[in-house]
Amino acid sequence: MSIITGPQHEMNDTPPIHDIVSGALFDFGGFLTSLDDDFMVGSHSDASHFADLIGDFHKRRGLTMWNSDVESWQKKIGSRIASRVAVAALSAVE
Repeated sequence: MSIITGPQHEMNDTPPIHDIVSGALFDFGGFLTSLDDDFMVGSHSDASHFADLIGDFHKRRGLTMWNSDVESWQKKIGSRIASRVAVAALSAVE
């Protein structure tokens, strides 16, 4: 098991939701690094440009943003997952 990949799943198994979320985040990171333009992200940057990039990513992947669960997705996947990630990280350091 790796901190990044976690336990492997059989092809016919449905991966846990945290694996899907992690995959989407890596995919979004790949999308951002494939752009020709450079941009700044931070507390002093205009968030509307980043929101546009998120919208572009959604369109390219055929996703909708209408029901994006921005407020409570962390509660829905549960603190169990955060605890498992922390334990895996500590185990890797030891």
